[in-house]
Amino acid sequence: MKVTAVDLDSLDNINMPEVTYKYRTWKSGDSHNDNVLLSNQLFMAYPNGFEDKFDCKIPTSYNLLTDDEKLEWCEKILRRTFVKYSEEAIKREAQHYFKLDRFNDKAWMKRFEADEWELYNMKAGVLSMCLNPFNEDMWNKYAMKHTGICYGFNTKNLIRAIGASGWGNVDYCKELPPIHPNDDVMVQATIRAFHKLEKWSFEEEYRIRTFHESNADINNRIITYPNSALEFVILGKNFNENETQALIDILTMKEATARLYQCVDSNGTLSVQIINY
Repeated sequence: MKVTAVDLDSLDNINMPEVTYKYRTWKSGDSHNDNVLLSNQLFMAYPNGFEDKFDCKIPTSYNLLTDDEKLEWCEKILRRTFVKYSEEAIKREAQHYFKLDRFNDKAWMKRFEADEWELYNMKAGVLSMCLNPFNEDMWNKYAMKHTGICYGFNTKNLIRAIGASGWGNVDYCKELPPIHPNDDVMVQATIRAFHKLEKWSFEEEYRIRTFHESNADINNRIITYPNSALEFVILGKNFNENETQALIDILTMKEATARLYQCVDSNGTLSVQIINY
């Protein structure tokens, strides 16, 4: 997999879905969900927070390494850990580590992988979106059986607001791809973030990712988007009608330009009706 750096000012020249969607509950006691509308906030999730135990957690396949690649791997880890070491010292220490055969030391590898995972978890942030506003499974799972809201965002405006380092469709696979230990760290992160097992294909997921060289704390995981990024607010078919006017008042007060709709079920097919405000 090739990872290409993209200037966020050049997004207009990149092909991507015009609108992507976020299903959320409303007034369910989850402040993160309510703040999508109340405060124009979205949360870049920690990779360890996902339901799927393999989501963002595809293991590194150390068994793929040849002896030469093991030595190369040792050098890479030492360069990252001991930044002031000379190249001569790195190569000398790499030979030492190679002879210790750490790859067959299960306790050492377990500690190393735990440290690597925590490093990745603290630096990466993931925003899970959906390509389809009429996904019945998503309405039921993430918008509390149509009592919540589906927000439609202008994808490019949202990516700019986030300052994202990666985005794209999730690739659903029968088997997760292997991750070679000597792959570039951003290649490894991309494979982990954008591949999931086929059982999750119902989510029709589009992901936006951040990666901070310094750790991403709780504050810089909260992204504030501009009103111009929000294009649609779609109420679930079972949305509490007593909340509709309050929601209109929120949109009016913040001078939102988003169009407001109510989801309806017509003979088993979802569609929307516009709500003027």
